[in-house]
Amino acid sequence: MLTFTLHEGVQFHQGYGEMTSEDVVFSIMRHLDPKVASVAKSQVVDIEKIEAPDKYNVKIYLKNSSALTLSKNLAWQNAGFILSKKAYEKLGQKWKE
Repeated sequence: MLTFTLHEGVQFHQGYGEMTSEDVVFSIMRHLDPKVASVAKSQVVDIEKIEAPDKYNVKIYLKNSSALTLSKNLAWQNAGFILSKKAYEKLGQKWKE
């Protein structure tokens, strides 16, 4: 299991509020959603479960012992981009623009 603690007060652009663990879980689960066809899915396939026990902590449970690989993937390019759940719910696919 990996535990990530977020910095408090990190804000999304355009007034979408503070980044929380809910945004992190949403972003990573979105990569795993078959309806999304994410190019980053292969970078997070070793995730068995992800949860947000509170506002600033994220726990990631792995299928395999690949914490180093997953950490590298989350730190590099698409898999680690955290999307504002609030922005996505408001804008839908237009969030990219």
